[in-house]
Amino acid sequence: MRFEEGRKSIKNPESSGTGFFYILLIIGFVIFAGTILSGGSIPVNPNSPGGPPTLPPYFNIDGTQDKQRIILPSEALTPNPKGNLQLKTFKVNACGRKSAIDILIDTSGSMADDDKLDKLKHALEEFTKNLSKKSAISIQTFSAYVENIIPWDFYENNKTQIQEEIDDLYAEGHTVMRDGFEVARDNLNEAITHDMFPGYNYALLLISDGVPEIPPPHPDTRDCLIRVEDPRTWPDLRCFAIAQDPRTPTSLPQEIKAMGVPIYVIGLYSNTTSDQLLQEYLEPLLKNDIATSPSSPYYYYYNSEDSEENLKKIFDDIVNKICEDEV
Repeated sequence: MRFEEGRKSIKNPESSGTGFFYILLIIGFVIFAGTILSGGSIPVNPNSPGGPPTLPPYFNIDGTQDKQRIILPSEALTPNPKGNLQLKTFKVNACGRKSAIDILIDTSGSMADDDKLDKLKHALEEFTKNLSKKSAISIQTFSAYVENIIPWDFYENNKTQIQEEIDDLYAEGHTVMRDGFEVARDNLNEAITHDMFPGYNYALLLISDGVPEIPPPHPDTRDCLIRVEDPRTWPDLRCFAIAQDPRTPTSLPQEIKAMGVPIYVIGLYSNTTSDQLLQEYLEPLLKNDIATSPSSPYYYYYNSEDSEENLKKIFDDIVNKICEDEV
């Protein structure tokens, strides 16, 4: 009789229900915690003043904080063949914080055609604003002559001068491309040799719309890779001047690359000017012989008929590549 009473006390239905309740409670807590950790129930605006919980702000209104970018690994963009959810690592970086960028700009007369130079000015302004205030920047222009308009310095020290010089760019003269490359090479070599910016990655950005050219003497004794008849310059012929070819007699782009400096190239083209007569000679020069790689993001093609936003996107791609190189 006592044994049966003991068995009845063990089979208490209230004890079984309580255990099941605790199991449900634990499962619910795990789901709730997982949702919070994944950001599912507490959305965070990454551009809010506080930024993500464990990161500093992405930007602030007064401009004292560098803009930050999330750098995803290339495999993060590739779907998992098994369809599984996998955690991909990423880094957050303030672009250009360890970058020294030399910008070489073609300001020859043809840059005035189809508003190419005006579009370039706006895109350049956005490009520099997207870099860190600790970026080092230098700018040269070339047309009939070469001018070093911005000597090496940190962006935070000369950003006002940079904007003023960009606004003052104007198109005039021929295209002394080799002279421009000589100045850029010497400029980069000096900064690297004297370790002006310790630990920095260097890069050269070339922006050009035409083949190397010099004015014709009379009589015309220029040594030309190709001569082309042009109604706009008749009776003078357009001439791809070997004297200003950056590949001859030695390759200046290769010398720069040998210094560990990648070269980005933006080729600006127009369908309505005489530059299209020489485009088949310009594009291989820029794409195959100057740019670090013939494919993006080292070589970019921009047609002046495209929107200005497309040119800004090209500069944004270059900024992203600079970020990836830093990471």
